[in-house]
Amino acid sequence: IDHPSLTYQSSYPVVNLTQSTASATLSEAVSAAAADDVLELRSDVTISGDRLTITKPLTIQGATGAEKIICGVTYNTLMVLANGNDTEYTVTFRNLVADGQNTVRDRQLFDTNNKAKMAFNDVTVINTAYSVVTGDVKCAGYGILLSGNNTFPNGIYLNSEIGRAHV
Repeated sequence: IDHPSLTYQSSYPVVNLTQSTASATLSEAVSAAAADDVLELRSDVTISGDRLTITKPLTIQGATGAEKIICGVTYNTLMVLANGNDTEYTVTFRNLVADGQNTVRDRQLFDTNNKAKMAFNDVTVINTAYSVVTGDVKCAGYGILLSGNNTFPNGIYLNSEIGRAHV
């Protein structure tokens, strides 16, 4: 039933606000999402197995700002990769916490590649492995956009080979 006075409720941790659907994992939600959908975390989610690669414009946000994306990836990988290939797009993270508790030294949590950009608005990064080389965010894509209050304890690394990466 679609009625404006009803609030969508789900026991799943990730809700696609655009499509009014829910998913058990962030990976499933990203795969099922269409370009420009808004995915909302209703509780903490863990990225398990391999890294999460996003190849379309999406917004991933917390419902209250306390929700965490927890890195649970395998050794020697990063957490989230926006890979633009031949298409320019932006992945937006808003109102959440990125927990890098399972990352290894010198691995960033977020990375852009090719024509992709990432935007951060009120994102806090915690529990990261210190890296003077890559920081918490690495930009080998078209850019990093910052707004609101963001906390990146190890900074942002801009790959100078692209020449278009600007904070």
